[in-house]
Amino acid sequence: MAGVELKQQLKLTQTLVLTPQLQLAIKLLQLPRLELIEMIRQELETNPILDDVQGTQEDEEVQEVSLESSSIGEGESDESPNISETEVKGGREIDWERYLENASLSPVIPVYRRAPEEELPGVESAPSKEENLFEYLMWQVRLSGFTRQEEELAALIAGNLDEAGYFREDLSAGEEISQDGPAGVQSESLSDSNAVSEKKDASESQPQEHSEKTLTLADLANQVGMSIEEAEAVLKKMQRLDPVGVASRSLEECLLVQAEVYGFDEIVKKIIKSHLKNLQKRNFSVIAKDLGIDISEVALAVKKISNLEPKPARNFTGDPPQYIVPDVYVEKAGDGYVVRINDEGMPRLRISDSYRKHIKDPRAKEYIKDKLRSAHWLIRSIEQRRRTIVRVTECIVEKQKEFMEKGPAFLKPMVLHDVSRALGLHESTISRVTSGKYVHTPQGIFELKYFFNTGIPTTGPDVASSESVKSRIKEIIANENPADPLSDQQIVSILAKEGILIARRTVAKYRDILGILPSSQRKNRIV
Repeated sequence: MAGVELKQQLKLTQTLVLTPQLQLAIKLLQLPRLELIEMIRQELETNPILDDVQGTQEDEEVQEVSLESSSIGEGESDESPNISETEVKGGREIDWERYLENASLSPVIPVYRRAPEEELPGVESAPSKEENLFEYLMWQVRLSGFTRQEEELAALIAGNLDEAGYFREDLSAGEEISQDGPAGVQSESLSDSNAVSEKKDASESQPQEHSEKTLTLADLANQVGMSIEEAEAVLKKMQRLDPVGVASRSLEECLLVQAEVYGFDEIVKKIIKSHLKNLQKRNFSVIAKDLGIDISEVALAVKKISNLEPKPARNFTGDPPQYIVPDVYVEKAGDGYVVRINDEGMPRLRISDSYRKHIKDPRAKEYIKDKLRSAHWLIRSIEQRRRTIVRVTECIVEKQKEFMEKGPAFLKPMVLHDVSRALGLHESTISRVTSGKYVHTPQGIFELKYFFNTGIPTTGPDVASSESVKSRIKEIIANENPADPLSDQQIVSILAKEGILIARRTVAKYRDILGILPSSQRKNRIV
């Protein structure tokens, strides 16, 4: 029986250790600009070692310092207030008193300032408070000669409107307006009309169950002591307020009110009253036959109807607009382009010197050491983030010069690996940098990820980018004959003549992405 033997062996391995500093750098790298600003402000509240330099004499001096002279963690010297990796890991004791003394003299994170000739946006460009539909209607009611009792009823009606601006006495009546642009009322929504009609037909064939009772106009009239006839008169007056058609009880009533207010002819009103389903299904010939008019008159009437608003409260609902602030600017400079980071509104950090006197206190020493280390890591990570964004953007600009000069049609195919190989960074780093970051270019504002797209083979030596092909498809369809729209296969043939080799299903995919209808539905569109 062999005995148990103990041996010693040397083994060399490489492992990636995610230190707290590396984790912080990765986290900051992928944060969008607004989230980064919020995080910095939170850190300023919790870390007393950090100072936000704003509007001081030192602030004016800092802007003169270049990125190279203020970089953190590069070119360490005896006078540098930076902490090396060895010091972070506790390899030797740090002279914290000297560190705090030097830190207050070291400018950190320079910021771009507007030149004197650059004008700040005017007050009129500032976003205003969103207007509430109820308040907007009641403001009009108070100016429209309503009696006190009528105002009370109007307030009850306005308070019982749904998201589309309808006063629904029967919840099932809302089925027909549940889709954006029902009944083909708006030109961009005509494509959904068949689906809406089918949904409506299906809903009518099934019993509707509702857990709550909806107040009727008669119920509201009883609350204020009015007759139903008087309440009807108040409702009709409200329907003619802005937005016209608000407080209608059905799609038909909403469109009729608008047709009357805007002075449309009787043909339009007859189509709304009797042929909404045929309008949804685009049965224009049936409408013409029933009304005894020419189909061209139907087309003209439908064009007028397409300009009506099926959802009066559209402008008072939905998500508020999102305002994009670019993270980086690309500006023309001679024959080339200059990349400039946007530091406007970004807190500017430095190490505070107010705690220098406490460093000798044994009770505060460890606390200050910990906060000082955290502050240094944050400043260093922010600076590294700025540098990385600039480097990646410069590389994108270099590869997409034609786009900068001529527009999206000249966007070249590019993948993460192209930038990764050029900069010597990992693809995951490039992905983090470009996600949620926006660049202001001579062609407009784009997310950095926009510039990464696959290539489409061509008959020539080059490949076309998917974005440029989408742009070309959009252009082809925009110039087609509305009476005889091009099919996807015909678009494939046109692109093939231009040297772009693409499958029909890819054209259909790009067309869907662009929000363009199939040829069968484009044929009857109202323009």
